Parts: sequence; structure tokens; C-alpha cells
Amino acid sequence: MVPTVIPGDYVLVNEMAYGLRIPSLGLQLPGYKSPERFKPVVFVYPLYERPGLHIEVLDFLSLGLFGLTNTPENPKYFVKRIIGMPGDRLSLQNNKLTINDVKLTYAKVTRDKYLINLYSIKDPLNQSQTPEGKHYYVFNSRGDLIGLKGESVLMERFGTSEHLIQLANRSSSLSDSDIHFLYIPKRGDTLRFTDISDNSPRGFLQLSLNGKKLGIINQSLFETYYSTLSRYGTKIAMDKDIQIASDYYFVLGDNRNNSSDSREWGFVSADLLIGSPLMIYYPYERFGLAVQ
Repeated sequence: MVPTVIPGDYVLVNEMAYGLRIPSLGLQLPGYKSPERFKPVVFVYPLYERPGLHIEVLDFLSLGLFGLTNTPENPKYFVKRIIGMPGDRLSLQNNKLTINDVKLTYAKVTRDKYLINLYSIKDPLNQSQTPEGKHYYVFNSRGDLIGLKGESVLMERFGTSEHLIQLANRSSSLSDSDIHFLYIPKRGDTLRFTDISDNSPRGFLQLSLNGKKLGIINQSLFETYYSTLSRYGTKIAMDKDIQIASDYYFVLGDNRNNSSDSREWGFVSADLLIGSPLMIYYPYERFGLAVQ
């Protein structure tokens, strides 16, 4: 989530916002707000493998202090930004988003438009080399804010919402993950996928929503986003009505070329949402303070 969250930062999560969940007991308390577009969200990684009830109970009783259910080998919690809401239509071309036919705008962050004091952030990985550490972000000769490796830092805007994103100045697998058309399912939808290979290039499917044709997707998008709905208990079959029982979200990391997000493992079910980040607090090293 660089530049919003820097490695080593701590995130305080409000788990009451969407309703506190107690998975080991199968309980959820009522929440007082709904997830919002372009707000960061904390959720359970869709590919997370539960370690067992006894481990979950021990982790709950110890308030998660020992990380029994959240390990580097089996990470449980992810922080990403909600981009697509249930019922949205979106596309992603050359790292530029269009949501419900509205194109997002992108602007460079310059000295005269510097909104967030990222320049004060130090690189904790360089603490052993200098007491100050290197700056994560610097201004180039043109006055543009760039990352340590020359990454571009842009302000992504949609209406009155805006946030910073980071783009690598090199190609990557995520750079090639353009999305021509995508629909984010919402609770109560009836979807149907029809193979139209006879009338178009092989591997294309017609997506219908509630009995009306909505758009055409390729086999790769189907496998990444829609076939993976089966992990949430939705039965997926070709040329049959598919009932959607939950809301889903499309999430992206702010470090767009280096992020494990919906482009890799599909939609996030509302049932996996944990809460919204209440605040980010920083280790001393973030400001170049050496701690012995």
C-alpha cells in the first residue's frame, strides 16, 4: 500500500465499524457504517487457510498478541483500497481506471501541489548505513515527487475523492493486467455466462445480469474473478443462472505495479471485511531516529 502505508508502519483497525466478527464462535455484532469507495479496508486474505479451531480460540483469548493465526507463511490480514463497489462496472487500461463510465484523473505531485509530507519519511532499511536513513521520496530536477527507484507518485482523483498511488517506471506482470470490462457482483444479482465462441474469438463469454446482456469478458477474467466465487459457496456453471448471495468488492494496492490484490485473486466478499483503518502510527525509524 505504499505510499499510504510504508513497510514497518502500524495500522490501528476499527473492527466495530462493519460489525465485530468472532469467527471461532460464529458471531458478528451489528456495525454502524458501510464500506466506502476509495477508503482503505482491512480484510481476511481470500486464500487464507484457517489453522484450526483450537488455534483460533487461543489467538482470540490472547488478543492476537502472539500472531498465532497470522503468520508470514499464511498471512491472514490484508490492507487494500476499495476501488469497485457492489454493482459497479469498471475497466483498467494502462494503470488508468474508469468506473461506471467515468474516467479517473491523474496528476503528478509537485512542490507547489504537495499535499502530504511524504518527504519526511525515511527508509528504515538504511538505518545501519546512516543515522538519518535515505528518503523514501525525493523531488527530481523538474520538481516531481518520485520514489527511491524512480517510481512515479500520482494523485488519483474521482469526484471529490483523491489519494496517492505509486507506479513503477518499468513493465511488470501487473502492468499487463488490463481489464477491458468487469462487473462487481452485488447481493441479489442473477448472473449468467454464455460461451459465444461461435460468433467471436475463442474464449469469450457473454455476461448477463438479471436477464439482460451486460458485457463480454474473456476466459482469463472469468477464471480470475467469477469462477473464484465458488470459494464463497456460490455455484458457478456455464449457461445457468447464478444467484449472488453476498456483496463483493474490487480492491487494489496503492503501489499499483507491486501489489497482491484483486487482479491476482479476485473479488473480496463482504463476509471477509474486518474493519477500517482508524489511524496509522509509525515506528521511530520512519523519521530516521536510531533506536538502540
